[in-house]
Amino acid sequence: MSNTPMKTLAEYDDKQIAAMTPQQKTEYARHLLASGHDFEVVEKRFGNPNSSAPRDQAIAEKTALKKNPEWVKRYLDGGYEERKKMAALDRIIHSIKA
Repeated sequence: MSNTPMKTLAEYDDKQIAAMTPQQKTEYARHLLASGHDFEVVEKRFGNPNSSAPRDQAIAEKTALKKNPEWVKRYLDGGYEERKKMAALDRIIHSIKA
């Protein structure tokens, strides 16, 4: 994901969304879901941007993080960024139907 802040869901019109690549749509959908947006709302604006891809990517990322001993230690020690990341991944995993 780029360092440029993403627009909010309402800031994109249908023409801008239609011009996005599938990868951009998937990345944006992940961002919106991690920000707490409802899957049905995101799906309505973007169609179904390959719905299993964001979930599969989140599962793979969570698995990789859990295998990293330094990351796990920071997480278990109450690391803010680590807990924030895990919560975001869990929201993605549980908001998209398998």
